[in-house]
Amino acid sequence: MPSSEDNLYGQLVAAAVAGFALCSLLALLAWGASRYAGYLRHDYQPDGALDQAAAFVLFLGGWLLMSTAMMLPTATRLLRDFAVTVRRRPERRRLQAFVIAGFLAIWLATGYIFRSLDVVVHGVVGSIAWLEQRTDLLGSIVLIGSGLFQFSSLQHRCLTACRSPRSFIYRYWRGADPYADALRIGLVYGGLMCRLLLGAHAADVRCGHGQPGVDARARHRDGC
Repeated sequence: MPSSEDNLYGQLVAAAVAGFALCSLLALLAWGASRYAGYLRHDYQPDGALDQAAAFVLFLGGWLLMSTAMMLPTATRLLRDFAVTVRRRPERRRLQAFVIAGFLAIWLATGYIFRSLDVVVHGVVGSIAWLEQRTDLLGSIVLIGSGLFQFSSLQHRCLTACRSPRSFIYRYWRGADPYADALRIGLVYGGLMCRLLLGAHAADVRCGHGQPGVDARARHRDGC
């Protein structure tokens, strides 16, 4: 059983995560209200190779802000329990930073993949008249794939990790190479959460929303 000091330390970590997420959300909202809001859209394609490269980088920056604001809070229980686990280690803050870095790295990679696929899909659809007239078909395919995922064993693994973060930490924490363990915990947990929330993003794409975000309410679904 965690001591009262452990519980207090865990609460402080949870509060810090909430504050970090809030600052990122405010920055994202300010960006969205500015004249540069177009760079947050996955379908924004300016003319010129240099402008497209800049738009790609800025989109990833917006995606990282979104991940910090909306996805990082889904890992609050994991970060709180991990902080308690390493509380007595002198390098505890660096270890916590490694977990966060691993978690956000997965979401950043996901944003990169989504953006790259979006460019490819737009190019393919624009070059095939039959597909260009049936763009809803692509969204339907995404939703079907998302629905099938809900019945897969991988979905169960994702939910188990989400609901039992302490058991997840003990599975990957060895202590012999603490930084590698911390990074691995963040990477694997981030990957599982990505898969768990892909259904929400699929609905976002299907409805035609362009912001690099997933409905924040999705993180409360399934008891996370």
